[in-house]
Amino acid sequence: GVDTAVEKICRSCTNCQIVGQQSKPEPLRIRQLPTAPWVHLSMDFLGPLPNGKYVFVLVDLYSRFVVAELMTNTTSAEVIRRLKKIFTQMGLPHVLQADNAKNFSSQELKDYCVDYGIKLMHTTPYWPSANGEVERQNRSFLKVMKISQLEGSDLEEAMQQYLYMYSLTPHSVTGVAPATLMHGRRFRDLVPHLQEEAIFDEEMRDRDLTIKHNTKENRDKRVGAKESSIGVGDTVLMKNMQPQNKLSPGFLPTPGKVVHRYGSTATVETATGQQYKRNVAHLKELQQPPAAEVDQREPESIDSPPFISGQQDQQAVAGYSRQRREIVLPKRFEDYLLQ
Repeated sequence: GVDTAVEKICRSCTNCQIVGQQSKPEPLRIRQLPTAPWVHLSMDFLGPLPNGKYVFVLVDLYSRFVVAELMTNTTSAEVIRRLKKIFTQMGLPHVLQADNAKNFSSQELKDYCVDYGIKLMHTTPYWPSANGEVERQNRSFLKVMKISQLEGSDLEEAMQQYLYMYSLTPHSVTGVAPATLMHGRRFRDLVPHLQEEAIFDEEMRDRDLTIKHNTKENRDKRVGAKESSIGVGDTVLMKNMQPQNKLSPGFLPTPGKVVHRYGSTATVETATGQQYKRNVAHLKELQQPPAAEVDQREPESIDSPPFISGQQDQQAVAGYSRQRREIVLPKRFEDYLLQ
């Protein structure tokens, strides 16, 4: 109807779409546990700290075991040097995951991973939750550093003390201490234990999956998550991730076309051929104005009425005149001839 057509035209206003709100996030996707410890690692940097140093954080996604190093510079060469040191003690992983920072996406690091048979994966730009485990560790480290700063204690000593307590404490998701899952044995500490507890991988996986399902349901309900219909071939607007001021539009004015989609990540190509990886929550399908409908029916011919003369003319006029009530003469006029 007319209402639907008007609504489509209003929704297809390009400028309105550019300054409009972004789409709701998709439902949370549950990541399966790796097959064993030290198979899939996630890395990131925290800092700079007040002393000018950075914390290089490496997290095993199976056991949640954390390795951390204080670094003065964060170049790719220094990252590789620290990785070699850690891998000498722990062995080589199968997958190494990081964000899209220059030191993690350099050709030098890519070549190192190829030489040692490590698959280097990069998360979706501007979507920190894709590297959620290491981001959570960064928040914990930051809290420890703030407390250390207030107490005036040594930052490196505070970090090592935190790692010791964290590694020996049962994890809230797996129910097992990260160090125990990582090394297959309970680490001795100052707390006495009656007996060694066996580690059951299947039980730990069930617990991990149950908690992830509960987290997913609560999060999806809280944010009103909705599956995105964006697919390959769709024309989309990309969210403006670096607004200059309050008047900057929410989306970039230059549209692009989706050329690939995997899960919640889509690859968008602009008219210049440049490609961007974005989470679908940062994309909005561009509504095109409806095509104008052209009436192809032949116009009805309007013929002039035929010429009517004489009595026919009077009858025609009478026929087109307003209906009148029948006139009945009173009886007293029956004997008279009225003109």
